[in-house]
Amino acid sequence: MGTKAQLDREFLDELQNELARYRPRRRGLDPEILRILAGAILKRSDPHTLLAGEGRGWLRWAEELLSFIARRPPESILVKISPPVEAEPVPYSVLSTCTSDQPFIVDTIRLCLQQREVELRDQLNLVVPAGRGPHGRILALGGEQADQPLESITRFEIAPQEDPKRREALEEEIRERLKLARAMSADFRRMLRRLKDVINQYEFLLSLHPERREEIREARSFLEWVADDHLVFMGIASLGQSEGGRLGLHRMREDPFLHSYPDSRAFARARPNPTRTLTPARSSIAPGTSRYVCHTR
Repeated sequence: MGTKAQLDREFLDELQNELARYRPRRRGLDPEILRILAGAILKRSDPHTLLAGEGRGWLRWAEELLSFIARRPPESILVKISPPVEAEPVPYSVLSTCTSDQPFIVDTIRLCLQQREVELRDQLNLVVPAGRGPHGRILALGGEQADQPLESITRFEIAPQEDPKRREALEEEIRERLKLARAMSADFRRMLRRLKDVINQYEFLLSLHPERREEIREARSFLEWVADDHLVFMGIASLGQSEGGRLGLHRMREDPFLHSYPDSRAFARARPNPTRTLTPARSSIAPGTSRYVCHTR
């Protein structure tokens, strides 16, 4: 009996042989691109996943994913949720996405599913170089050419989504969340530079108000801590005092990251306290004011 490493190697060799013998069922799929995509799935999946569907499930996933990503216009974000798939032990739907690689893709999708109370059962995230034609048709995958940007391809198994309207609404919400995640990532360095500019201004402020030395140094120390990769800005919400003196929703912009607060209704009914804290975001707001809230990841 061989060692675990030897058994793992034999298992992978068997799957590689299966991949070499496999022929696409769908028309129009490039066999070489399919082989590369299936190989990437093979490297990122656990044995239990690879053994599903009589050991060929992962190859069918590769076909489905390749059909899904076959055409992606520049800068677009592909999102698709399948009708329920009959499988053992329970049915599931497949959520697939494809976009230019960026930070927070998986976190953004998982947070959306959690807030919408959609059970997540399994996930796969691939980051691969992809070459595309002028209209977004995929021409190459997994190459090392400098002109092939990285793309993120995800596959989530989620609780069955039977209602077509609900699937469409969830697709659109995830797409919009990923758009704002992209904007946040693209603007991150600019925001960080502006924050550091503000930090540097505190030295000048200290020369003008030496009597506020302790307060100014405390504020600068906090901003330096924020700039040191402790926080990630993921959205804003503005709250204020409602009519009748109660602390309530003054204005809420539904950002795509954190807008379904479990205690938002209770928060709106509460009378003013010195400070109320919102969860799950570690944020606070003084009553009777309208302020921006910085959410942490």
